[in-house]
Amino acid sequence: MPHDSSVTVDRRNSRRRRLLSQSGRLLTITIAFGVIVRLTVGDGAPLVAAFFYALPLPVLTVLAALRLGCSLALKQRTVALTWIPITTAIVVWGLATTVHWHPPQTAAKPLRIVCWNVARGDGGWNHGIADAISRERPDIVGLIEAGGAPEERRRFCVQYFPDYEAVPMGGGLLCLVRGRAGQGRLFPLSDGGLAGKVSVQIDDVELTVVLVDIKSHPFRFRADPLRALAELADGLSDRPAVILGDFNTPSDSVHFRPLRVHHRELFEAAGRGSAATWPIPFPVL
Repeated sequence: MPHDSSVTVDRRNSRRRRLLSQSGRLLTITIAFGVIVRLTVGDGAPLVAAFFYALPLPVLTVLAALRLGCSLALKQRTVALTWIPITTAIVVWGLATTVHWHPPQTAAKPLRIVCWNVARGDGGWNHGIADAISRERPDIVGLIEAGGAPEERRRFCVQYFPDYEAVPMGGGLLCLVRGRAGQGRLFPLSDGGLAGKVSVQIDDVELTVVLVDIKSHPFRFRADPLRALAELADGLSDRPAVILGDFNTPSDSVHFRPLRVHHRELFEAAGRGSAATWPIPFPVL
């Protein structure tokens, strides 16, 4: 008769192998579906858009690495040899999509812009936020979800940014300009999104700043608010325009195509480093 301890170990090993095998199958299905969605309809169909948003390339990379780990733990040599090139391909795909390394800009006085979702100042309108912004030495600051108590927000602007003109646009959108600024206007986008527009002048540069906040929800379809934003942006042909904010939408979304007709994504055109802002913990974009 086998010893009780050996029976217990065998049962544990059996459960472990069964769990790894089931996890591997689930990971395979999830990765395959995520890749197929990204290569075909993207977020163009409401029923699959949530999977597109939930499975960006960094997440697919982690899932592929876990799937490779399952095959190695199960000592499935053939399966592991299959997942090594698949995982490598997803890593390369993600790097090619999100990492850009353009030459440094040579403008005599480049325009520096900071955009930050400050989450309604829940951490407090304090020197921490101000220091993080000031280190970038921006000419324009776009704050999203800059809610909280109006008096506390006003004191924050006066105390930490006395050289900036503050333009509250409503809806939690706040623009700080090291120069002159006109009156801010708020435009509702479809499905709860908001866009604020203001004309600014910094030295001899005149431009329009558009701050955007698209509502975040995995089952909220982005087509209507981004189409409305593109229509608003297409009407800004009298001067250069900078459109920035919290889009809560991956940059490879099909719904950005109307906006890309007459506008460029600046990080893709001139950025250096990783464009990913989630799940990479960079607070200032």
